[in-house]
Amino acid sequence: MTDSGAASTTVSMTADRSLSASFNLNTHSLSLTSGTGGTVSGGGSYGYGTPASITATPNTGYTFSGWSGIGVTDSGAASTTVTMTSDRSVSASFNLNTHTLSLRAGTGGTVSGGGNYGYGTSANITATANEGYIFSGWNGEGVTDASKANTTVSMIVDRGLYANFELSIVELSFASPSGGQLSGAGKYTKNSVISINALPDDGYNFDQWIGTGIANILSASTAIDLNDSIEIGARFSKKPVNTFNLSITSSPAQGGATTGSGNFEENEIIVVTAAPKIGYSFVKWAGEGISDQNSSLSLILKKDSNLTAYFELEKHKLTLSKTLGGTTSGTGLYDHGTIVQIIATPDEGFRFKEWIGEGITGISTPIFYVEVEKDKNLTATFEKEMFELKTTSNTGGSVEGAGIFEFGETVIVKAIPETGYKFVSWNGLEGKTKAESSLIMENNLTVDAVFQKITLSSLSSAKSIGSNWFEHWFGYFYENASGWAYHTEFGWIYLDIQNDESIWFWSENFSWLWMNESTRNQGLYWMEREDGWIYFPLVTPSNKIYYGYNSEEWVVKTVSPNTPTQF
Repeated sequence: MTDSGAASTTVSMTADRSLSASFNLNTHSLSLTSGTGGTVSGGGSYGYGTPASITATPNTGYTFSGWSGIGVTDSGAASTTVTMTSDRSVSASFNLNTHTLSLRAGTGGTVSGGGNYGYGTSANITATANEGYIFSGWNGEGVTDASKANTTVSMIVDRGLYANFELSIVELSFASPSGGQLSGAGKYTKNSVISINALPDDGYNFDQWIGTGIANILSASTAIDLNDSIEIGARFSKKPVNTFNLSITSSPAQGGATTGSGNFEENEIIVVTAAPKIGYSFVKWAGEGISDQNSSLSLILKKDSNLTAYFELEKHKLTLSKTLGGTTSGTGLYDHGTIVQIIATPDEGFRFKEWIGEGITGISTPIFYVEVEKDKNLTATFEKEMFELKTTSNTGGSVEGAGIFEFGETVIVKAIPETGYKFVSWNGLEGKTKAESSLIMENNLTVDAVFQKITLSSLSSAKSIGSNWFEHWFGYFYENASGWAYHTEFGWIYLDIQNDESIWFWSENFSWLWMNESTRNQGLYWMEREDGWIYFPLVTPSNKIYYGYNSEEWVVKTVSPNTPTQF
């Protein structure tokens, strides 16, 4: 027979001839382009039907978003294939990544500018101090100028920033007194409560303070509320006979206030008290012959005396807990008011979810800052990463196993060939050669199964004898990639090889016939149009004689002997 796509020629038959036809596989061009944010590879020329491998590689800060064009196996996979049955033009798109900026303000102000930003964006952030406060700096990475209330943040990763505020600075000064000395002058944060002390000179008594905001104007050791810069004074007078002075100081001056200083008669019982400020604790009283850890103390003076109340900054415990899937750092004992960086580090296969705890619940950046003004317990939560397995295939089969899986989960993928096809290979499963293979999910993955139509020449039972001719239990044949073959007994036939290596073939004289090695050895073939078995006692290119078991008749078919001179 003659194929409709075959080239035609003539042969001058002046002698016996032996001719062979050659065929070239058509090639097609694959043109690849990419949008902003990435590059592509895999373009070029490919043979007809080839699954061309293509890859889209995003630039830093971008994510691959999809392919557009005809013939792409999986438009959502960065690495996939294109079926080359014609010239193709395929384009890759990329999206700019977004990152979260979390802002938190300490006591004394507010912040603005948090949100989601594109990779590489300079996010504008602002810290606004409340009345009586000043901005004192940012904690966190990526800030252009951490000392400025209005600045920018480089958004190349998720960021967590903390704005610090402190009270404004005011000054306490003293008018020069006569008859004594004053202690406590200096610059302090606005609204501080500062201990002040009046120390009489020899032969003098303290009388009173002169000024506003003083807790007890008659106590030589007292405190003052510094709402603004202020100058105060004190009055001293000559000391009467048989009286003694008790002078009290606080160390440090900002650690707390004291009461009980003044002028006292001999054998008078005096009660002194020490009251620590928030964040401080009282340590002890100390003076000549005195060392006592009680904040309230009774004394009887025998002479002029000096007494000091010692305070220390409190320490608080910060405890960081975690759920399964990660570790934390930042746990420790800290001075009151310390700003501490806390870090949550997920284990492989997990991702950080959020912080839970007073003042921080809902913060979704793994690195953040907290102010330790008391004992605190915070928890970092993690969750398993989930990855998607996509499966695709070319013509000739299907794949089972797609889905959403946890990190580390073992997944089975199975390539199922259609009748007449065989599984050839996997794309995306390096090192896996079996149609049913296992993989461990560690990232998003697209797996492509490649199938190939089974040809007679590809069977292990076929042996090449040169020039595209083969020897097989079916006889001698010349095979073309289109599925047509020239058989020395049946002439031109179209082959449909089954998965069990049995053979359906079509010929012009007999339409569709089926046989396997066993029936072939017996001369038996199943004829589709008769829906029954037939028997060939002898098969030659010229006389086709067979016996039909359904009709119980011998049939003779006469055909012109085609030789494979063209196709």
